[in-house]
Amino acid sequence: MTSFSKIYSNIPLDFGNTGKNIFFPFSVPLSLWAFHGILGTALCRERGKSMSEYLRIDKNALLRSIFSDREILEEVLQAFCDDTARICREMIAAGEGRNLPKGAEAMHALKGIFSSVAAFSEAREAEYLEKEMEKGNISLWDRGTELLSQIPGIREDLERLLEEMA
Repeated sequence: MTSFSKIYSNIPLDFGNTGKNIFFPFSVPLSLWAFHGILGTALCRERGKSMSEYLRIDKNALLRSIFSDREILEEVLQAFCDDTARICREMIAAGEGRNLPKGAEAMHALKGIFSSVAAFSEAREAEYLEKEMEKGNISLWDRGTELLSQIPGIREDLERLLEEMA
């Protein structure tokens, strides 16, 4: 994995309306894949556009799957926040011992969550990491933690879509 720099545990991830931040207890190498996501987020914020217009969620697929119903989207958003917070806790706990079976379980759950909100690129990455962790490939562990760093942006896109539907 190409490593440009390191980001450390002082980067908070705020999930939903809990008002709490979750901090990663270990460093995460910033690969080109994560760098692309972070740079893309910064560029889109600067231009006042959502990442969903470029990378994260397939807005049309999501709207079709929920029948363009705002109430269903509210439920999807709440479930996304609840489930991703749980998975982050599981991944952090698994990360303390580099527990590959638990990491693979977390990636499997994340794959389903990303698929349910039409974040197909992230779902494919989670599926790949799940299979690699099942094979015992510890070298890709950090990509799993990088994938978790995409969650706040996806949540932001879902919230923006909810606002658009108001």
